[in-house]
Amino acid sequence: MYCSACGALVGEGSAFCAGCGRPVTTAHGPVPLAPSSPRSVPPQVSAAANGWYGAAIGAAAALGIGIGLAIAANLAIVLGVRGAGFSIAAAIGVLLYGSLGVSSVGSSGVSVDEFSTNVHYSISLTLLGGFLVMLAALAYAGWLGSRHGEPADRGSVRTGIKAAVLFAAAMFLGSFVVSYVGMHPQHLEALAFPLLFALLAAPVGSRIERDGPGFWRAPIHALGSSRPEVVQALGSGFDALVRALKWSACGLLVALGLLAVTHAHDAVQLVAGRQIFALVLLLPLYLPHLVGLMFVASQGIAFRVGLTGVAGLADSLTGGHAHATASIFGAGRGVHVPFYFRAAVLIPLATALWGGHLAARRRGGAIRDRLVAAAIASTPFVLFTWIVSALIGISVDAGGAPVGSGGIGFGTVPGDAILWPLLWGPVVFVGGALLQIWRAGDLDAVSESIRARAEAVAAAAAPAQPAPAIANGAPVLVEQPSPHPGFCTGCGALRSPDKRFCTFCGHANDAAR
Repeated sequence: MYCSACGALVGEGSAFCAGCGRPVTTAHGPVPLAPSSPRSVPPQVSAAANGWYGAAIGAAAALGIGIGLAIAANLAIVLGVRGAGFSIAAAIGVLLYGSLGVSSVGSSGVSVDEFSTNVHYSISLTLLGGFLVMLAALAYAGWLGSRHGEPADRGSVRTGIKAAVLFAAAMFLGSFVVSYVGMHPQHLEALAFPLLFALLAAPVGSRIERDGPGFWRAPIHALGSSRPEVVQALGSGFDALVRALKWSACGLLVALGLLAVTHAHDAVQLVAGRQIFALVLLLPLYLPHLVGLMFVASQGIAFRVGLTGVAGLADSLTGGHAHATASIFGAGRGVHVPFYFRAAVLIPLATALWGGHLAARRRGGAIRDRLVAAAIASTPFVLFTWIVSALIGISVDAGGAPVGSGGIGFGTVPGDAILWPLLWGPVVFVGGALLQIWRAGDLDAVSESIRARAEAVAAAAAPAQPAPAIANGAPVLVEQPSPHPGFCTGCGALRSPDKRFCTFCGHANDAAR
């Protein structure tokens, strides 16, 4: 059923529209409210409690899923790695908090030759698989909050916001309780990062509960009614991104196969030993991470690994060069990159060309419109690369030691992570659109338009040529008007005088007489 006032989709049994708040009416009149049972609490307190009841259930469910994920991962490690122990606090700290980008910090005292100091350190590691699981859990929290909340709050954004606030509060309080190996989750990050991601995911789950799997259709249709070309272009971009991830997964399998052949002994020990159990059980956690690595690395984005910000002894030992950088195009400081890794560049190249071609073909019409559609279609590719580049990486930092402070880190080079996606995105996507224009035979129209413009500019700049005439038996010079190609009445573009149709928009024009 849809609201008669604003047209928003109304859930079954809802008395008020979640979009505009007006009472819902049907062909038989207003929807009757369900009779409330008598309670001893005041109505205001009861309404406030009911408003947070569903959100509390959703937040507790998301927290339970995160804890369950941590315990299951720890059990898989114990099963597959000899000597590994079970530690629920460490599992929760590394997987639950780490999956949402929260780093673990700690400190300990160090004494060297009667000199004592306090060394502080931090570890940051975000597995993409765990990140995706937690986003799904937060969406589920919004879904539960909407289902068990008040009927008037069903599917509303405020239900998801309430669940997000409660989840972030629980994560913040839990960071004071979770402690392992002298470390604990960083308190401020434990509040900020879970709140950020919960605010993004929980309202989506609330909408899913109300509208079903097609919850995205209403806002897309609303945007499509005003800017249909943008929605169409972004759809082509998402299609290209999905294809890029599929090709990245295939490229990862090929690369792992080549590494298994070149390191056959290690591969046999890995498959034949107990580690295979941990590898299989933890597959949902690390496989998205590896695919993301392949997706980023295939674009030529370099990775930096080594010591960072080190002073004192470590810096003197390395001569000021405490890191190495490697990409598919090569590496430095003795790091070897197999030459066949350069074939990975075919993933972004083929994806961007295909995506630009698809966007131009779907858009059709004038050449300029097709080129603009291809540029817009590159947006999902670029944004996704930036996000994955920021999430992939690990850093271990220490400070307060007598020899200085620094750490060990692995991650993408920021400059490469920003600039390379802009090359594979707008530039190559537009190249794919030009390929479609060429295959459609419209490049001739472009050259014709350029030639017509050049002729028009030359004719306007040339002086008028006098033409001889006879008046009273004497020759008279008469200026002839310079030819002008004219403009299209449909789009205003400059057109050739001998063309019946505009080469840009196809509009019919009267040929110059």
